[in-house]
Amino acid sequence: EVALGADHIVDWGFDYSGIVGPAPGTTDASTTGVRIRANRTLGEDSAATLFNNTPVPAYARVTVDIYMGYTGTGGTTEFGSIGLGSTGATPFTIFSPIAGDGTYLSHTGDGGSSSDWRWSRPGGTDPSVAVPVNSSPFEDDDDDDDEEDEEDDFIEEQSYLLGGTNAPLYNDVTGLVEDPLHPGTDIGNGGNQWITLSILTLNGTTEISINGEVVIRGSSVGDADSRNRGGNAPGGFASFSYADVFGSVASPGDSQFGLFDNFRVEVIPEPASIMLMGLGVVGMLARRRR
Repeated sequence: EVALGADHIVDWGFDYSGIVGPAPGTTDASTTGVRIRANRTLGEDSAATLFNNTPVPAYARVTVDIYMGYTGTGGTTEFGSIGLGSTGATPFTIFSPIAGDGTYLSHTGDGGSSSDWRWSRPGGTDPSVAVPVNSSPFEDDDDDDDEEDEEDDFIEEQSYLLGGTNAPLYNDVTGLVEDPLHPGTDIGNGGNQWITLSILTLNGTTEISINGEVVIRGSSVGDADSRNRGGNAPGGFASFSYADVFGSVASPGDSQFGLFDNFRVEVIPEPASIMLMGLGVVGMLARRRR
C-alpha cells in the first residue's frame, strides 16, 4: 500500500454482500474483496494505491472489478483506478496533487467531474506516439467551481480525457447503466454498479477496456513512468487505487467508497515465444507423420 494523507481506511477481506451482489469476475458466489474509503472526516487530500508485490513483464494484462459506491445525498468527487507499469512509489491521484506513473485509468462514481473517465500514460500526448480512441485533450473551462478549478491543474502533457462530459460516448458500448440509487443522474459515470476495467500491453501496444470492450488503443512507449524511471517498459507493478483530493467530505461520513474484487494479473507469452511454440507443434506433427 502506498498512501497520500492519513484520512483513509483499507478494509481487506471485506464482505460486501450487504451492499451488492458478487462481482462480474466471481465464479464461486464469493462476496469478499477490498473496500477503500478516502477523505473520511478531515477534508484533506487522501488516497491509497495497492500494488501487487511482483513486477509484471511487458506482455501482460491487469484486470479488476470495481464498484464505486455513494449512498448519501451530499458528497465529493472520488476516483477509482486501475494501473499497470508503475514504479510503485506513488499513489494515483488524477487531480492536484498530480501523482502516479505508468498507465492508469480513473473514473468517478458520482458523476461530479467535467469528465468522469480519465487516463494517463507515459510519454505525453504526442498523437504520433499514441492514438486514443474516442478521447480528447483536457481543456480549461474557466468556471468558478472549486473542484473544477482543481481540475484545471490537470497535467495536459501527460494525460487524456476519455470521452466528454460524463463520458457520453461510453453509455451504451460498455453496458454502463443509470445509477440505480440516484435516478436521473448522468449515465456513464459508473456509480453504484460493478464495472470491469482492464489494461493490456502486448507487442508494443497498450489497450484499455471497460466491461470487455476496448476503448483506447495506442503504442506502448516510455519506461515505467514519463521520466524513464523503473523497470522493463511498459512493465512495472500492477495496481488498483481509490482517491479523494478535494476538500469536501461525503455526508453522511463514509457514504462514498470503492469496492475491488477479482484483481488479477495475466502474463501473456511474447509473440516470439508463441511463434516458437507454434513451430514446435508443427515439428512434432511432422515427425509423427513420418
